[in-house]
Amino acid sequence: MARWDVLALAELNADIIVADLEEPPQPGREVLARLGKVTLGSSTALCAAGMARLGLKVAIAGRVGRDTLGDLVLSQLQAAGVDISPVVVDPAARTGFTVAIAGEGGERSLVTYLGDTIAGLAPAEIAESALQDARHLHVSSYFLQTRLAPGLAELFCRRRAAGQTTSLDTGDDPAGRWDEGLHAVLKHTSLFIPNRSEALGITRTSTLPDALDRLTGLVGGAVAVKLGSQGAVAVHGGERHEAPPYPVIPVDTTGCGDAFNAGLLYGILSGWDWPQALRFANGCGALTAMHVGGAAAFSGPNEVARFVAQKAPGR
Repeated sequence: MARWDVLALAELNADIIVADLEEPPQPGREVLARLGKVTLGSSTALCAAGMARLGLKVAIAGRVGRDTLGDLVLSQLQAAGVDISPVVVDPAARTGFTVAIAGEGGERSLVTYLGDTIAGLAPAEIAESALQDARHLHVSSYFLQTRLAPGLAELFCRRRAAGQTTSLDTGDDPAGRWDEGLHAVLKHTSLFIPNRSEALGITRTSTLPDALDRLTGLVGGAVAVKLGSQGAVAVHGGERHEAPPYPVIPVDTTGCGDAFNAGLLYGILSGWDWPQALRFANGCGALTAMHVGGAAAFSGPNEVARFVAQKAPGR
């Protein structure tokens, strides 16, 4: 029997978030923020923390420095219930970080310092015993994990042959190429979870229907696309499922997509049908939008279930 429900293969970093600015940033001017937080970052880590809070048994593999931000990352993952035993602590590494500036409507501007940790995890550093101890593998930030990406197709192929499932959220591609061997990985991906702009970029299409058609031919499983304020859509086994959004006033959208991923994986790995899993995932994302930072927006599945039951979607 698997020791963990999910093993997350991660780019580990902290987030430095400022929100509710008195005015937009301007060159040569100091602008004050009414809200600020230094907290857990990394799309994969935020998803892992969310899954653990929802009740899944989750472990994470990655690399951090023996420094203040590395300590923060590890302590917040542990506080969420994530098993950090597969993480490498490198005394010579500098832990990366992202500065997130939340503007009007919660939309973000991001500046990332990779350090030695965001791109630090290589497939050879992941113990085979850890891979075998999980029933599902999850990866986010494909284009930032430049040491992991070249071997990910082979890793996913091998683990699926062993009976495990896999999921991928590429995140943005700073280079704008939307390739880097991605198509080979998608062939061995059980669940692909991009947002709308990522789906369009990867497929080089201009409409969501065209992107979904293209992705269903590339992905070796299901596709779920996050649509922000328009909810989400998924295609599985030739069937299309849509879930409307929950109306909230966003404070900061940092981590909303990662919370959605956590909720969706929780639902699918728990055996839910797609409409129920999508509604729950949208609830996780909406709750996160109401908080500064992508961590700790919900304490468990009951809190999300209450929100979903009380908040009429699409109104």
